[in-house]
Amino acid sequence: MEDTFNAMGLAIGVAFLFIFMVLASQFESLIHPFTLMVSVPLAMVGAILALAMTGNSISMGSLIGIIC
Repeated sequence: MEDTFNAMGLAIGVAFLFIFMVLASQFESLIHPFTLMVSVPLAMVGAILALAMTGNSISMGSLIGIIC
């Protein structure tokens, strides 16, 4: 079980590195991919916090809004 989690952690790390490299080649910058990869998860957390503060539940419509 521990070997599986270690392999999964390595796979996730390699995937993030590959995504960063592809974004860096597209933007021709090292700062822009980093800001994009940080801002997307923070935006999702903000959307979920806004739903919780307004008392709304996470529905299919809100999930579509978070993704788009």
